[in-house]
Amino acid sequence: MYIAPADATLGQEEWRPSWPLTRSGTSWPPETRGATSSPSWWPTQFVLEGDVVWLHRVRANPVFDALAENPRVVLSVADDWAFIPSSWKAIGQEDPTLGIPATYYGAVQLIGRATVHDARTDPGAVARILRRQLATAGDS
Repeated sequence: MYIAPADATLGQEEWRPSWPLTRSGTSWPPETRGATSSPSWWPTQFVLEGDVVWLHRVRANPVFDALAENPRVVLSVADDWAFIPSSWKAIGQEDPTLGIPATYYGAVQLIGRATVHDARTDPGAVARILRRQLATAGDS
């Protein structure tokens, strides 16, 4: 995605303060050599603690096969959406139906390496992740 210099982030100090307000996004598993279909984005809820994103996937999810081959993932979050109809952008005597509507939003993509926590080999691991998410569910 092209990001115009005027729209580029000023750094973490700009986007991090808004993350506690946003707890959902889409995650994308890696492409793998054995993949038979195109990559897909999955809606997900998450918690950001420091530099760690905590999220849960059910064990039957095919993403685990992809992560076993390549643990690199992307989490994308877009928030603070505002649609501006063309009539709002008319200036003076301009015909409001001929304007160009716009959508403004903030977006962040995080790229990292996934670590799979498996309750079969680490009893309680999944429960700890879910408790983290539930502990922040009412915050905003």
